[in-house]
Amino acid sequence: MGSTSTGEDEGDAAGRGATSGVQRGACIGVHRGRKVTAGRPPRPMASSQAPSDESVPDDVAGRARTRSSTRGGGVGSQSAPGAAAPGATSKPSGEGADSPRRAVSASIGVEGASGAGRATSGTASQPPVGKSCMARKRKAEATNTAPSPKRTTRASSRADKATSSGGAQGDATAEFDEAQKRAEQDVRKKGSAMKLSKINENLNADQKGRVASVGFGGLLEVKCNNIPEKLSLWLVNNFDTNKFELVIPQRGTIKVDDVAIKRVLGLPMGANLIDYEKKSYSETFIEFYKLFGHENDQNAPTFVEVEKWLRSVGKELADDKWLKVWLMFAISSFLCPTSSTKLCVRAFHSIAIIEEIHGYNWCKLIVDRLIKGIADFKNGERKFLSGCLFFLTILYLDSLDIGDIVNRGLEVRAAAWTEKLVTKVCAMDRVSDSQFGKLQLKPEYSCVTLIPP
Repeated sequence: MGSTSTGEDEGDAAGRGATSGVQRGACIGVHRGRKVTAGRPPRPMASSQAPSDESVPDDVAGRARTRSSTRGGGVGSQSAPGAAAPGATSKPSGEGADSPRRAVSASIGVEGASGAGRATSGTASQPPVGKSCMARKRKAEATNTAPSPKRTTRASSRADKATSSGGAQGDATAEFDEAQKRAEQDVRKKGSAMKLSKINENLNADQKGRVASVGFGGLLEVKCNNIPEKLSLWLVNNFDTNKFELVIPQRGTIKVDDVAIKRVLGLPMGANLIDYEKKSYSETFIEFYKLFGHENDQNAPTFVEVEKWLRSVGKELADDKWLKVWLMFAISSFLCPTSSTKLCVRAFHSIAIIEEIHGYNWCKLIVDRLIKGIADFKNGERKFLSGCLFFLTILYLDSLDIGDIVNRGLEVRAAAWTEKLVTKVCAMDRVSDSQFGKLQLKPEYSCVTLIPP
């Protein structure tokens, strides 16, 4: 019971441990023997550690000896006590096969560093017993805690699918945002002459006469239905909202005012200004809704609804109602377009009395709405452009010094620019994919002094 012990005490303890270990090993070997595959025999034990008939039941011991002998290397084929294993080197005294310490090591089944159940050099292999089983159990537990290849593969597959799905969704979302941004900025699709031109090409003589009688005959002479989007955006970027002019780099400036509107579109430029505030002349709103059959819900009609009416019910009409419907469609879809899909009621008070239409300054209204739309867009107050970009584009093209390829004799300048001519001159003026300004401006707009040769 002291802090030290003699060698005999250690030997007795080792012998008892060996006997107990062998007994456990025999039982474990018998039960595990059924699961051991061929070619992997149980680890042999020294004869001094073999289980005796007294410690192991006869039937169990007999079966164990039978299995060991038939597999070649079991308990029945152990070497004599103290005999060295083939190829084993001699050990110092106390470290041989029969030493108490070696017996204990053999009985508890000490495994090699690899944990494969192999015997150490110089000793015979032992059957799996005691701590050997616990070591394998701990190893199995450690193995089970680590992710298996299948589990890792499945996790990786799920991660890949998530990444792929997220990437595809992100790409789809990015594409949708970009398309929406282009649609918001591309106001020319709402403010182009296409809608109005399709209506105008089916007008009869009486209808055209009514339009010309109020000073809007210039809209019937528009020849270009679409304008280049990139050129329009380039002009917007080069527009000075403080001086109300186009500033063409190293070329000159073009004044954008009501006089320019008059020259390009030929609209009335009377003395009366048009109040375009949202709540101005609200008493005329009821008449506006009644004109389009919306006096009950008081909702502005859509462009589709008005187009349908002009092509069907109003196709043969030329009365005051038809003229008001046509004028409101022209103002909302072409002259003062916004991002809305409905007609705007704000200018209706200016056409409510047919005889007074010619006395308003429609040119100033159009240029004011254009300047405000560009300013709001460039200041970030709105995500879309509003205003008549058609006018701004034709004004710039008609200010270029391009010689006789365009008819200079027409009073309404929009009538001289066909879609084919617009495309041709746009290509001539292009510097890069989105930059223009290659051609010179006419002398009245140019800031470049031409020195004669």
